[in-house]
Amino acid sequence: MRDDIIDPCAPVKANSPRITEALQQQGINVSENRVARLMQAHQIVARSAILYHVNPGTHAFFNAIPNRIRNLEVTEPDQVWVGDITYLRVGNKWRYLAMVMDLYSRRIIGWSHNKLIRYSPCSCCDLAKRNTVQPIRKS
Repeated sequence: MRDDIIDPCAPVKANSPRITEALQQQGINVSENRVARLMQAHQIVARSAILYHVNPGTHAFFNAIPNRIRNLEVTEPDQVWVGDITYLRVGNKWRYLAMVMDLYSRRIIGWSHNKLIRYSPCSCCDLAKRNTVQPIRKS
């Protein structure tokens, strides 16, 4: 069994549940705890996925942009809007999601998703403008 666990052809990211499942599919009756103990005894450690990638220069870029709303006191809705763009993996494709949020109420005013990033922010801002109730001003 030790040779089954210490297989040089086995995937590097294999952890004890994956190895246990693979051994059980081969007809070897073994528990996950036993596999974990054998891995620990032979100093086999599963490699974790990289969740964060450091991009050099991003701190300097964002520090160069002044934050104009940091000390601003927001007292009513629709006074300050903030936005963000992120990307999502849908199946094997990437989609971009853009959102506009009212800073006072924390309500999402508009959002848009598209496969091209250049279209998402524009349509998101258009939706935000349409969804906002314009106050009636009396003179």
